[in-house]
Amino acid sequence: MSGLERDENLAADGLRFGVVAARFNEAYVRRLVDAALATLRGAGAAVDAAAVTWVPGSLELPLAARWAALAPDGRRRCDAVLAF
Repeated sequence: MSGLERDENLAADGLRFGVVAARFNEAYVRRLVDAALATLRGAGAAVDAAAVTWVPGSLELPLAARWAALAPDGRRRCDAVLAF
């Protein structure tokens, strides 16, 4: 399967996603984030643009991804985190 084909068996119903994105090169990153959110919606995920956490640059992405993934008590906040 090439990167342009979509697996029709993929379903994101009931899954929770976190999205973290760097503001550095925001013109490019925003397009990636928008495309990812559209793909998740197309797979049935209930996501909105407010769920995206923006950070200054790529250096902050790992920590932001951890915050998006885990609540302070260690429980999972989401099933997957997408970092851009």
